[in-house]
Amino acid sequence: MQKVKNFFSSLLSHLFLAGLCVLFIISSCKKDEKDDDSVKEEVSTEISSEDSIFYVTNEVMQTYYLWNDQLPTDLDIYSYENPNDLMEAMRYDQYDHWSTVLDASYFESVLETGASYSIGFRLRWNSDNTLRVVNVYKGSQAEARGMRKGNVILSINGTESLYLQDSDYDAILGSRPGTYHIIFSNSANVTQSIDLVKSEINLNAVFCAQIDTIADKKVGYLVYDGFTEYSESELDEAFTYFQTNNIEELVVDLRYNGGGYIYLAMKLCNMIAPATAVGHEMFSYSWNDIVAPEMDTTINFEANPLNLNLSRVFFITSQFTASASELTINSLEPYMDVQVIGSRSHGKPVGMPTIPFQHYYILPVSFRTTNANGYGDYFDGLAVDQTANEGLAYNWGDPLEPNLAQALYYIEHDSYNYSKSSSFHQKSTQNLTSLAPYKNTFMLIK
Repeated sequence: MQKVKNFFSSLLSHLFLAGLCVLFIISSCKKDEKDDDSVKEEVSTEISSEDSIFYVTNEVMQTYYLWNDQLPTDLDIYSYENPNDLMEAMRYDQYDHWSTVLDASYFESVLETGASYSIGFRLRWNSDNTLRVVNVYKGSQAEARGMRKGNVILSINGTESLYLQDSDYDAILGSRPGTYHIIFSNSANVTQSIDLVKSEINLNAVFCAQIDTIADKKVGYLVYDGFTEYSESELDEAFTYFQTNNIEELVVDLRYNGGGYIYLAMKLCNMIAPATAVGHEMFSYSWNDIVAPEMDTTINFEANPLNLNLSRVFFITSQFTASASELTINSLEPYMDVQVIGSRSHGKPVGMPTIPFQHYYILPVSFRTTNANGYGDYFDGLAVDQTANEGLAYNWGDPLEPNLAQALYYIEHDSYNYSKSSSFHQKSTQNLTSLAPYKNTFMLIK
């Protein structure tokens, strides 16, 4: 077992906090420690007679899994159709909903390069039974044709949205080529009809970076969708903009951010935290008893040239806010006034390394994190200071959007607008009659 442990130690190419990032879009090792092709080649040559993804998945779980003392002992590991089925059978279901095995090309395109074969927008059903656009990717055909967050999808290829079937969603979400005739209503209730053809696009992760002036204060607003490798330059550009314009308050919208790479969560913390936090603990890793002597460590705040030196920050969260997003919020709590608006987050205080083998990435939950106060037990999610509804009818940055509006109100009045805590400036929406049940669904059209 020691030989196996040492072998896999060389494969921990990334430490990764992905909860819903893997579910939506696909849910510390420093960036320059990453290795890819050389690591994969080493794996394929060093495990000879046992070069099975099922064998490797089992060995990884036995050695690195956070709850390895809860693993089943009676599994025939070679009886499963694919390695992810094996992984699901091994998971400790009381806490683990995330350990997975992914196709390498899928993982790399979504989390590293951002390449996607897509129409280029994302949808979610609203509580009023309207199918709403929750994001439109930059450079996509949808953006060029005028589609924006908050628009209502009325029909796709002649089928009213409320009557779309699973087969329709499979076609829309699938990777095969297709042309889609879409009728939608914009924020002025003007109906538009467009044709979109799937094409290669590069996803963006910063959906909005703007500055408003409230009570003579410059307030930065950032919508950050995922701690993905391709997002780093976008993050730098946004904070350069904020720093250059000397913002005094910051609202970070993580409502759909399901996680990603820890080194980017660390970077975001270092750009937000007060300068006095430098040198102090940001968070600590805790692994299982087998690897803890080698892997347990503490990460400290470091100086960052784009640091805003803030004393207060607002976060917008939802049930889709997970992992690296929650780590960021929890790590800043001991050092500044952290205000959380929206709804309770997903609840994933654990993370996983990404271990490449053949054409797979094995991602076992392997460590938990705690902040400088020793807190990290938020499997039920992080609580909010002020509730607000999801605001699906509004575009990013709209000052009337319920969550952003509460942050701006607090900055001006030093308190929340409690009378409008859940329906703040709720827009009226078009009434569509249908017998179809309410669909509480989040999906990526790609």
